[in-house]
Amino acid sequence: MKKHLFLVTALSLALFASSCGDANQKTSVIPQIDMNDDYPEKEICLQDIAEVSYIPLETTNEMLFEGTIIELSKDGIVGMDKMNDRLLLFYPDGKVHSLLSRKGEGPQEYIHLGDAVVDWKRKEIFVSHKGGERIQVYTLDGGFKRTLEVNESLRQNDMYHFDDNHLLAFKDKMIRGGYNKSVEPYRPVVLISKEDGHVDSLSYTKDYIASLVISNLSAQAYISSPVYVKSGGLIHLSDMGADTVYTIHEDGSMSPYMTRTPSLVKDEEGDFFLCLKGVSNNYDFIIKQAKKLELGSDFVARDEKTHDLIRDKASGEIFRSKFNNLDCPTWDVNLRFVAGYDNCAYYPLEAFDLIEALEAGELSGKLKSIAEGLKEDDNPVLMVVKFNE
Repeated sequence: MKKHLFLVTALSLALFASSCGDANQKTSVIPQIDMNDDYPEKEICLQDIAEVSYIPLETTNEMLFEGTIIELSKDGIVGMDKMNDRLLLFYPDGKVHSLLSRKGEGPQEYIHLGDAVVDWKRKEIFVSHKGGERIQVYTLDGGFKRTLEVNESLRQNDMYHFDDNHLLAFKDKMIRGGYNKSVEPYRPVVLISKEDGHVDSLSYTKDYIASLVISNLSAQAYISSPVYVKSGGLIHLSDMGADTVYTIHEDGSMSPYMTRTPSLVKDEEGDFFLCLKGVSNNYDFIIKQAKKLELGSDFVARDEKTHDLIRDKASGEIFRSKFNNLDCPTWDVNLRFVAGYDNCAYYPLEAFDLIEALEAGELSGKLKSIAEGLKEDDNPVLMVVKFNE
């Protein structure tokens, strides 16, 4: 299977860290992750902990998909193609639903596809652009409905459906004079009205920033990373530089979900950030992210220290994860978590990779049958992982 390089797409942006002011506290014990610990590796067969199924995304001349999946749910599948500023909607079975492609500079268009949310109940698509200060609203088939003038600088990749009437977003703050320091407190977690764009800040207060640095001999830059993690129906606030991950509840309150040690904010110790990747009923999925990366002469960030961790909620055991799938046992699987089904993850399987594996005799079961009907330029097949209860 071809290796996919991690591309740095926001080198000039800062990565924010967080602290919480008025967040509600829960009485349950909060897990603490030691980021300096060297956790053991464990190989896991997905079929031992989950039900694995496959959804081939239908391919048409208009619906050729390159990008990422941002929703996988009972209502549909949403793919974001930022390279071409398009949003591709599929039915839950992978059949083509509709295409949104309204890039332009007109009053009913978006300059670039900054972020997007599909509200299947309202039958509306929300697209942020112009630095997050404006949100265009379209019908599911791409017709223009209205413009929301937000007049706030909103982070890309951090806008989500919150409830029937609001979007959840995160306010950026321009920082001068470096990073890894205290700043004047502000409230970045906001709800945006789906009707008129009115912004309400939640009580969460941010007073510290941090950055993941990539550098070479002549320069350095900073990688921005999504702040929100929507795993199924739950939303978590997971700032890479923060000491605590929070759960955002339906009423807008927040409670600590997990913490890290040593403290980044107080001690600035350790070489890793804690990033919550996803959540299932039985496991927490975490990225142990190296704080500094080397930028090679080919302008690719080298990162050999970062790896995934899993925390078993029942036992408290933490280990480095290595997943494999019985239907393609020679491949490593890097699970991804998006809005949609609870207790679920996915992994995209490219058509050309599947055909190559089929010819090498590496596939079996349902996946083999699907691969036998593919062409190399077909859309990906989504491997859906529904974890056991």
